[in-house]
This record gives sequence, structure tokens and C-alpha cells, in this order.
Amino acid sequence: MVVVDVQKDFTTAYSGSLAVNGTDDAFLKSVAEATKKLKELGLPIYATMDWHPAGHVSFASRHSGKKVLESVSIEDGRTQILWPDHCVQGTDGATLLLNEKYITGIIRKGEDVDYDSYSGFQDEVPLMQNKSLGGRCSGQTPRLDRPGATRQCQTDFFV
Repeated sequence: MVVVDVQKDFTTAYSGSLAVNGTDDAFLKSVAEATKKLKELGLPIYATMDWHPAGHVSFASRHSGKKVLESVSIEDGRTQILWPDHCVQGTDGATLLLNEKYITGIIRKGEDVDYDSYSGFQDEVPLMQNKSLGGRCSGQTPRLDRPGATRQCQTDFFV
């Protein structure tokens, strides 16, 4: 089981800088209950979390005169959607909102200042632009690829 980016900056419950609709206290409670039940069933549970350095390529604040949700062309030909500053390393907004005693492992993503990361497996997800472009691999694929495991593809930016 992978729980994706349940962090303060993505929730309405904490008035996050990039809050997703429906992420209120009731949502957080349901995630906490489901995580606990799945752990009690003996399932390994991993959590992804954005962990951006200040000045990350996806932050509108890094690109003079640009606004949130605009796109910019990066020098190497990538197109980058711009977001408000969010989940900056060491800030309150980056806080993971899961009980870590139920978590088998945490996968931090978006740590490279020059690559965005919508995936816990690799920065700059190749499917985003139908190209295979750079970005570091998280190293989590072997750990999560186990007999009986299935992959689900989420096409939105947030789960």
C-alpha cells in the first residue's frame, strides 16, 4: 500500500498552500483509520511525501513575473507547470500527517531543485510529456515490486 503525499500543504484542514479539495479533517481521519486497519492486516505501508528544496523549479516564485498554474519552458526543453511554494524541506507545511508507527517506509520526492516529481519512483515522470527526460530514480521500485503487487496509475497530480 502506498499513501501519497498526505502533508499539511496539500490539505484544506491545514489551509495548505496547495490544498486539494476534500482534504478536510474527515478525510484525514478516514486515511488514519484505513492506514491503521491495513497495518493490522499485516500489509506493508509506504508513504510518499514532497520534500522540495527552497527555490524548486516548480515554484512560481522562482520564475520572475510568472504566476501559479502558468507553464514555463526549461532550458533543456521541458515544460514546467508552476505551483505555489509547497512542502519545502523542514517547514511545517511539509509535515507528513500519518501515524509513522504504521508506516513501513517513507519515500521523499522532489528533492532535486531542477526536477519536478509527481512520482515516488522517478523525478520528472516520463509519461507527463511523453518523453523520457532525466531526473533521479528514487530507488524504491525494487522494494515495492514484490510478487502479488499490482500497480495502479493515477492520472491527476494528487491522490
